[in-house]
Amino acid sequence: MIPHYSDHYRRNLTFMRAINTAKRSVGIDVPEFPTKPTMPDEETRRLRPKLLLEETLEQIKGLGFDVFTSSGDAVSEEAEYHPNGKEDLTEIADGIADVSVINIGTAIACG
Repeated sequence: MIPHYSDHYRRNLTFMRAINTAKRSVGIDVPEFPTKPTMPDEETRRLRPKLLLEETLEQIKGLGFDVFTSSGDAVSEEAEYHPNGKEDLTEIADGIADVSVINIGTAIACG
């Protein structure tokens, strides 16, 4: 157990290690998680924001909005939020939980 990390962090680390163990058991090569601050490889750096954006958009939809940008840039301060009449508390809660897990996973991936 890592005493200076939260229970949430430790649960995520245990889960991510279990996933890597399963991958290794079927011959997929995965690196160990770093134990000091480290810049992840490009594949990991590409995956983390993809997951974060996907779950953030799920939460936004649950809040009852669709997001549009005129620039085509997914991350834009000029994004417009249009009500869609589809508020969903389950989607909001799921999005909040998933974003939290993804953020902790990103911290783990960065050491």
